[in-house]
Amino acid sequence: MELLDGRPLSELRNGLSISEAVAIADQILRGLAHAHRMGVIHRDLKPDNIMVIDRGGERRIKILDFGLAKIGEAEGVALTQAGSVFGTPRYMAPEQASGEEIDPRADQYAVGVILYELLTGRAPFEGENVRQVLAGHLLDPPPPLRLPAIPGVNVAAIEAVILRALAKSPAERFESADAMRLALAERFRSRRVVSPCPRPGPSLPPQSS
Repeated sequence: MELLDGRPLSELRNGLSISEAVAIADQILRGLAHAHRMGVIHRDLKPDNIMVIDRGGERRIKILDFGLAKIGEAEGVALTQAGSVFGTPRYMAPEQASGEEIDPRADQYAVGVILYELLTGRAPFEGENVRQVLAGHLLDPPPPLRLPAIPGVNVAAIEAVILRALAKSPAERFESADAMRLALAERFRSRRVVSPCPRPGPSLPPQSS
């Protein structure tokens, strides 16, 4: 296995600018797009499962812990058996929380939660217990991000991308991780946010024969 010298994203999430957060999301979505094309849904994406590696002046992102990943045949295939619930409640898509079948857009929802948290310092849905958190994912609209205005940055457009990723219905989210990544990059065309490092491919669990 690759030896990684870095920190989990959970240790950095309170001190990032909007451009840094979007750059991190860009790499996460690249990795997920690679996994989804191979028919793999992560199902437990969260800051503790994302390693941030600063190497040679470049920041690289590694997606870790595919222990709950589900392997299918192709992107877009529903892979979770109805009635089964896996994942971490704080980052769980509504369909995942209710035990319905999921597709790669459940991972996209988790990225929306992570990006929301990176930019606001709080998760969109919180509560005193798991039941309250899951009820928020299932029933409540995300609270407004209320990001500060930044010259040269269309903050409202960034918020719109995040809120689309957090749509209750998978059909209302972006059609793929790549589509969400491109939408974020489009809002930052005047600023460099896409990582200069090679396209990362997450370390995937071996497929059983």
